[in-house]
Amino acid sequence: MFSCLMGGWKSSHGLSKLSQVSTEFLQWFTGFTDAEGNFLISFDRNFVRFRFKISLHIDDIDTLHTIQSMLGIGIVTEENKQYCSFVVQDYDQIKYILCPIFLHFPLQTNKRLDFDSFYEAILIKEEKGNNLTDIKDKLLVIKNSMNRNREIMDSTGHFESFAINFCWLVGRPVFVFSFFKWKNKNL
Repeated sequence: MFSCLMGGWKSSHGLSKLSQVSTEFLQWFTGFTDAEGNFLISFDRNFVRFRFKISLHIDDIDTLHTIQSMLGIGIVTEENKQYCSFVVQDYDQIKYILCPIFLHFPLQTNKRLDFDSFYEAILIKEEKGNNLTDIKDKLLVIKNSMNRNREIMDSTGHFESFAINFCWLVGRPVFVFSFFKWKNKNL
């Protein structure tokens, strides 16, 4: 087995739920999120909602169940006959489990910009509380600049800890498919 160990970060972040999760898995999960994950902010009446989601073809539902089981958070749903999703909507699970994972094992693509915006919105909510009136305008600007709406792709200053490793790379389905396609072609 390869080694991607990084000290006792789990205990320093109080992530007791993740104490049994290998660093390799968390690095793989970060790579997988870079490829398939999505960070969402929405508004419901007078509340802001945060959601993390990975959607895959129904044939890959076992992958989502593995993620759910390893992290101990979220739900897996069958959206229709073709697609399934791993969804985390619980604010505490997002704040205390997911965010520390991505802060310690940073995303390596432009998805990191979406996470940074997502995390900024969480910090604003933490500072201002649940009163949406006081923070809605700031959060709308952040929400409207994420994902497909992102116009600024500049990552200046965001990727100072750029560290692609084997665990992250294996989490990227495109890499795995391309590698095996190349390997079989060259046999």
